[in-house]
Amino acid sequence: MVRYLLLYIGIKETICCFFKKDNPDMKKSNRAQAKDRREVLGIIIPNAWDAEGRTTAWAISTYNENLYQIDMRNKIGKQLPEIAGKKVKAHGFIAGASGSAAIMKITDYIIIEDVDFSG
Repeated sequence: MVRYLLLYIGIKETICCFFKKDNPDMKKSNRAQAKDRREVLGIIIPNAWDAEGRTTAWAISTYNENLYQIDMRNKIGKQLPEIAGKKVKAHGFIAGASGSAAIMKITDYIIIEDVDFSG
């Protein structure tokens, strides 16, 4: 009984230590995420199609000709095809690469409306 109690206390201390704010591993993880966070400005475009012509992948095409494929595994990624052709400012993290395009997991976005200064 005592042996199991000590084991439980040891596991509990390890878990508590892992979630503490002063844990250097957690700080490193947060710094790494902050470093990989990107802001892109571009237009939502189709990026890949199946044999029947249906779009299978979407991307943000930036004005300096970079292409960020949208990671469709989260809720926001699934919303973006609904605004295809719109200019957006998106924030997210690079989740990998597919060919020449970086795969970006979008965390938030706003639609950019063009401002007409012609009066």
